[in-house]
Amino acid sequence: MKRHSERASHMLFGVTASSFAVLGAQVGAWAVLLADIACAVHADPPRLGVALTMMSIFAIMGATITGRLIDRAGRNFFLLAGSGGMGICLVALSSVGAYWSMVVVFIIYGLLSSAFDIVVNALGGDYERKYGRSVLPVLHGFFSGAAAVGALAVGSLLALGVAFRVIYAAVGLLLIGFGAVVMVRFRFTPVSEPSTAEEAVAGKPNRLLVLSIPGVGIAAILVTLAFFNDGAIEGYSSVYLRDVVGSGVFAGGVGIAVFHFANMLGRFSGNRLIKAFGEPAVVAGGGTVAAIGYALALSSNLTELVLVGMVMAGFGGAPIVPIAYSIAARRSGDRGGQAASVVTMFGYASFILAPSVIGALAAAVGLQRALLCVLASAALIAGNAWLVRRVPKFRFQDTVIPPHGQQGT
Repeated sequence: MKRHSERASHMLFGVTASSFAVLGAQVGAWAVLLADIACAVHADPPRLGVALTMMSIFAIMGATITGRLIDRAGRNFFLLAGSGGMGICLVALSSVGAYWSMVVVFIIYGLLSSAFDIVVNALGGDYERKYGRSVLPVLHGFFSGAAAVGALAVGSLLALGVAFRVIYAAVGLLLIGFGAVVMVRFRFTPVSEPSTAEEAVAGKPNRLLVLSIPGVGIAAILVTLAFFNDGAIEGYSSVYLRDVVGSGVFAGGVGIAVFHFANMLGRFSGNRLIKAFGEPAVVAGGGTVAAIGYALALSSNLTELVLVGMVMAGFGGAPIVPIAYSIAARRSGDRGGQAASVVTMFGYASFILAPSVIGALAAAVGLQRALLCVLASAALIAGNAWLVRRVPKFRFQDTVIPPHGQQGT
């Protein structure tokens, strides 16, 4: 019995970690290939912006309904639908030649990628509640590391002369294969441990009522602030380095890469920090370090100092999102999928809003001053640590997978 439980623990962690890595790798590949597909269908920046906005809107719409379906239909179906569906979309992008065909594929991709995002976070929450171990910071670290590796790998293949359509098809087939293997080999069910707070909102039709569960609303606030900064960095860091600081094209790409790698390191360190200091202190400290990093990056015209600031910002902000998802999962009981979907919905909305806000402010006061928004957002994260202190404490039995022969509770 003990060996069976240990095998189940390792299986759930392994598949969940692999899913986070797959999600991250395809995000990195997607970001690099975006310019190629836009050029192929003659989409200038405004038209590409329309396509990405439509994709994001449908991703938010998908997030509002996916959570409840994940809790009812099970994790397996959405692992297959998310991974396999994204793979089919990438294969389709390897052959599209018209703008509106690309838009249609983008919309479907947005729906399916949000479903996959939600289900992998729900699986991480299932693990934490079942085995009493903090793993979401590590799992998000796999995502960040894979995103950086995926981006660098695809960039290298393009530099070697590999056609972008071939890369789209290859990445798509790998995603389809991953979804099929998980569907055939593994079976996952939600961990049904409803809390008193969860029972108080059970049976009510409005899915947003999950926010009334103590902790879920706080998680939504933290993810909203963190995703705002991520959206601003992904949208404008390269432009800031190249146009404001005067760095070269290579440095503009390195800026995004070091931010992701710093995220990975921060998330891999998150469990030890949480164990040593507690979640409220990590939120306060992480937000403060991120704010200092943004201040350094925005106050210097030296490329090296800007990159150091981005490393600090990436490292400090790294634990915030996994801590938020962990809080939401622990407090929502068997409505974990719904909690993850609502938190993700707020994050996506913030991620979309960030480039628009920064762009509008940049037109009025310049990009450097407009990006002060990310400094303010990081400071707000640190200030919200007092809300995290109000969440009922959850005692993790361990922060890592136990050595052979040990068993979690």
